[in-house]
Amino acid sequence: MSKHNTLNLDIVKRPRVLGSVAAFIVLAIAFYFAWWTPQGNKLSSINQTKQQQASEIATLHAQLLQIEIESNFVSRYGSFLTFFGNEVPVQPEQGQLVYMLGKLSNSDKVDITQITANTTSPATPPATLSTIPIAMSVSGGHSNIVKFLTDLYTMPRLITIQSIQPSPTSSANQRYDVLTKDSVPFQITITATAYFAGTTVPAA
Repeated sequence: MSKHNTLNLDIVKRPRVLGSVAAFIVLAIAFYFAWWTPQGNKLSSINQTKQQQASEIATLHAQLLQIEIESNFVSRYGSFLTFFGNEVPVQPEQGQLVYMLGKLSNSDKVDITQITANTTSPATPPATLSTIPIAMSVSGGHSNIVKFLTDLYTMPRLITIQSIQPSPTSSANQRYDVLTKDSVPFQITITATAYFAGTTVPAA
């Protein structure tokens, strides 16, 4: 066996070589605990933060989408909401309501012979608006009555009609031209409802 192929273990056993190997192992262990482990923990924390941020971004995108939908809804129905807000006062304002009806009857040339709008019904779930039941009797020509019914929906106060009971009236021994509908006086009974937004009815 040649001299170069023989492994001389005496060199490895020297104190200086053993000390170098031990020092390298100590440095490797120190490097692992002093730098590699904290960096690994830091990387794990960064990944966790990125996941949280991704989740927050997804939530913000969903909220933004909802805001866009609501914005489109407001843009589309804004005029109706404004109209509705103007025509539904917070308080019943029954005196003003009766005044509006009287003014409308004068404009349409009909007579309100009887009207009641004294009671109120506060809103109860699922209803969201309080109501004022209205009952009135109106007399006048046929076309004027029809116009009055139509104009009830153009008042500056929201009113819905529930029932109409028309009945032609005639005086004793009085002749009418039945071919001319407006020559025959009509009387009509209307039940309707007005609305207000408040739930507490003030004292009279």
